Amino acid sequence: QKNPIILYQFNFEHAGKYLMRLSPLRSQDLPPPNYLCDGLLCYEAYTNGGTISNCNSHSRRKFFLYDPKATNHFCTLIVNCYKEIYKNNKFCKEMKMSPEKRQIYHATHSTGPLEKIELACQFITSPPDNPSLPELRKKLNLPEYIIPSPPNSDLHDYGKYVLRRWEAL
Repeated sequence: QKNPIILYQFNFEHAGKYLMRLSPLRSQDLPPPNYLCDGLLCYEAYTNGGTISNCNSHSRRKFFLYDPKATNHFCTLIVNCYKEIYKNNKFCKEMKMSPEKRQIYHATHSTGPLEKIELACQFITSPPDNPSLPELRKKLNLPEYIIPSPPNSDLHDYGKYVLRRWEAL
């Protein structure tokens, strides 16, 4: 099996513009590609039968760059979960694991942090009267004084961003 060809285009434009240009040029004889992007639905029309995978870096960035002057419990929690996942990935690379073994390793060691990210985003975006808040609070070990983010806040939007793309992450 040949190594996959990965095309990077660094620019200030959206990845979808390059996807629109490159997809029609791809040979139909090749297996369907896997596209990594920020998850905008408009890219689906240009996948040429491939799979869109959403980029965790886009999700992490939102929490990492959230008002650096302020300390936010959820941003810290989510960024630390991503750190753990990235450490797992670094370990896999250092051990020169095959893609299959790397996937198994991540399934075993990165599932917990990913689930915590999802739970945190669910809590952040929950309305105050959500009946599942006590359960989410317990799973995340949150004190009573921490409440979901207001719907008009950036943090609420970031949580929604992650949850909308969750299945593809």
